[in-house]
Amino acid sequence: MKKKSIKSMSMLELIQAAGEDLRGCEMKEEKIKAALPTLRQLAKQLDITHDEAMLVVGLFNQGGFYRIDMGDLCKYYNCQPIQLLHYTKLLKLLANKEFLRPKGSNTYDIADMLIEAVEQNKKPEKRNYKDLDAAQWFEMLGQTLSDKDEDDITYERMIHILRELLEGNHHLKIVQQLHQIGSNIEELLLLLITMNLFVQESDDMIGEHDIEDIYECERFAKREAVDVLRGSHKFIKEGWIEHINDDGRANPNYWKLTDKAKTELLGELNLPQPTTIKTGLLESDKITRKSLYFCTDVQKQVDNIVALLQPERFSRVQERFEKNGMRKGFACIFYGTPGTGKTETVLQLARETGRDIMQVDIPSLRSKWVGDTEKNIKGVFDRYREYCEKSTIAPILLFNEADAVLNKRNEGATDSVDKMENAMQNIILQEMETLDGIMIATTNLTNNLDAAFERRFLYKIEFPKPTPKESRHIWQAMLPTLTDNEALMLAEKYAFSGGQIENIARKQLVNSILNDQDGTDITTIREACDHELLYRKQTQKIGFC
Repeated sequence: MKKKSIKSMSMLELIQAAGEDLRGCEMKEEKIKAALPTLRQLAKQLDITHDEAMLVVGLFNQGGFYRIDMGDLCKYYNCQPIQLLHYTKLLKLLANKEFLRPKGSNTYDIADMLIEAVEQNKKPEKRNYKDLDAAQWFEMLGQTLSDKDEDDITYERMIHILRELLEGNHHLKIVQQLHQIGSNIEELLLLLITMNLFVQESDDMIGEHDIEDIYECERFAKREAVDVLRGSHKFIKEGWIEHINDDGRANPNYWKLTDKAKTELLGELNLPQPTTIKTGLLESDKITRKSLYFCTDVQKQVDNIVALLQPERFSRVQERFEKNGMRKGFACIFYGTPGTGKTETVLQLARETGRDIMQVDIPSLRSKWVGDTEKNIKGVFDRYREYCEKSTIAPILLFNEADAVLNKRNEGATDSVDKMENAMQNIILQEMETLDGIMIATTNLTNNLDAAFERRFLYKIEFPKPTPKESRHIWQAMLPTLTDNEALMLAEKYAFSGGQIENIARKQLVNSILNDQDGTDITTIREACDHELLYRKQTQKIGFC
């Protein structure tokens, strides 16, 4: 068969052909020279140098679509790291051309743009940063900041792109205005981030956590945030950003664009005034419907809450509360053993009443820095109030698995950790007093619940493990092919929670796929049930008799 000419090869064929020549080449000149015609043709098609093409060949043949570093390339070429020293710089150049995405020190992923170019055998479609309209400009700004936030581009590459966006779009009023505000990209970065969050996410509440992953230097990000905190930042003095209003007082920990900034900087976008905001919320219409089975008492209480949280009825209740001098907010706690449906009940409540959910990431609240934990807790409620103000229907504030933040306070605490815990709990208690919205907490433990918290929960609902009757319904809901007798047998033999039953149902689905079988195999289900109980078996003690 006649050998295909290099000029007629696709990019993929060129990469494969050069890969055969270069694998294990030990970076010897004669072997690289043998692959040179193929490399030059590949370089021509990708519009890169032949040295860069050599790296592309190594990346595809050694790593494929997976993460790769210089060590992987050394294995591929069968050479010492010092022999690739020249190519380290080239990897960075390829990243700047957006062919690669940096993922750490000399570690890269092949960018989708390059993969698609090779798959489709066409020149890579590079992003255009010039002669954009206002919407395109902000789209590129958002993409660039997002890429840096996800560490898909370097800090230097981000600054380069931002500079291109400013230098290549002088026809835009936003760009003209930014040039007047400042010429240094790094000085403008805080304003660019704030504008982007408002445009992309309708976010009017920016904090230090929103900027810390963008800046190269954590200390510099901290300094920017501190200047805002003190009110000494250039953009506050010039009227571009301001502290958010918190119950009639300025909250220095968070900032937003001023009306002046929205008018002068964002006027070209003609942004609509949003009636609701969704960023950071689990939207009610995205929640999958699930059937839940409870004992009569729990079902009655859950039904009452569903009825109460219907928007029109809840508004009337709040009006009555206010008229009688009572707190307008609604707080309840769901408690019980794991897997009994506490969290799922909150989800279904939200779906039934059309309320989005703001879920609190409790582990992220704690900080090693003095005062930051308290600030984080306060920030949760500040953001929730912001959602309530901008939403037509107030969302649900969910403290899931809240054991760690609702436990008893340490009286007379002297340890710094105990003091921090007490301060955090006191803030939550204060916020619950002034809460206008809806807060639901779930917990597995109630023995250590502080009495002050207990008083502030209007509804306290225990979720016990299901009875065999209830458990039978759950088994059949999870595994519809079970017969009544099979479901009843499993319900009576195994005192499982709903979560445990769902776990077994998932295992059964996996088994059916692995064994290419449809239907229900009661034997494998029972085996899965027995395995679920393994942790209960006593282990032999190690030691001397």
